[in-house]
Amino acid sequence: MVSPQLKDGFIGIANSIWDEIISRKFTERQQKILKLILRLSYGCQKKSATIPLLTNFELCGVHIQDAKKEITYLKQCKVIEWDGKQIYSLNKNYDEWRVSLVKEWNEEKFKELISINLAVYKVTKSVSKQAGDKVESYEKCKWRLTKSGSQR
Repeated sequence: MVSPQLKDGFIGIANSIWDEIISRKFTERQQKILKLILRLSYGCQKKSATIPLLTNFELCGVHIQDAKKEITYLKQCKVIEWDGKQIYSLNKNYDEWRVSLVKEWNEEKFKELISINLAVYKVTKSVSKQAGDKVESYEKCKWRLTKSGSQR
């Protein structure tokens, strides 16, 4: 059984930076690159990540031929800083980022969701498995995907 614990390490990053990453039109590849850089920098309690080879981005599913192109784009858009060799860091000054907001982004709705999740709820009923209850795996889920996850 997996039991992740904060004592085993965590990425300490300001919520406002996560909010900006969530609200911007990053491609899946760009998001993977950002996550890898964040894990290897902030996740190692540093401001920058050392990634010696572009082939290392294949660890997160970004092929070498795409990695340089996407990293260059993220640098030109002032989202990351890159020395052109092996040092990468996030530009925390997201006001400088030149990546558009997603069309559906709504700051007020987002704040409302945050408020809902920060609210303290009182548990009024305990739910537990009872004898005879069937346990089904998520793999047997019969829900259908109604909207494509990719807009290419």
